Amino acid sequence: MAGCRPLVNGSTWTLLGAAPRYAVSVSTRDTTPDASAVRTEIYRRMSGSRRCELAVQMSYDARRIALSGIRARHPEYDDEQARYALFRLLVGDDLFRRAWPTAPALDP
Repeated sequence: MAGCRPLVNGSTWTLLGAAPRYAVSVSTRDTTPDASAVRTEIYRRMSGSRRCELAVQMSYDARRIALSGIRARHPEYDDEQARYALFRLLVGDDLFRRAWPTAPALDP
């Protein structure tokens, strides 16, 4: 993951080979301002590649959790159907139809 740099573009994080820019503040309901400051300082001390590794891991974890939710709501889906439902959830209906035109549009 070396050279992986986060760039804030509006509210979307993208991986580009440019100098890093960081979100000034991210509001969370379950984190005190003191805890948020500690977390921010920890992230600032990490290397860019380590922050990128964490972002990739959090993205993986979020997808795994979403897929578990899909499987819990739709036990009748096989593995492929559950993945298609996840893809539809992640990219939206329009892009899903363009990317997988023959895939079933299953409810997530």
